[in-house]
Amino acid sequence: MQQPETPDTELQCLRCDSQMERGFYLDRTHGGAHQLMWCPGDPTHSFWTGGVKSHHATTGMYVVTYRCTRCGRLESFGFPPPHRDSPTA
Repeated sequence: MQQPETPDTELQCLRCDSQMERGFYLDRTHGGAHQLMWCPGDPTHSFWTGGVKSHHATTGMYVVTYRCTRCGRLESFGFPPPHRDSPTA
């Protein structure tokens, strides 16, 4: 499967040729819930907390996952986060 051009692209399942539904993985944390991000390289851990340092979010990509409505197959793709200073609809 090729990378969709946008997170809104409609896809067909490679396994059964049915329509795929767009969604995302929800990352639950102590501070709330966030959309899962993919980051290049290895994680850098904080000396104080042991957690992954947040600077990875600046180079990361949001993970958008498509699920087949018939067989349940999942396909995930990375998209850059939207620019914070761009106008929203």
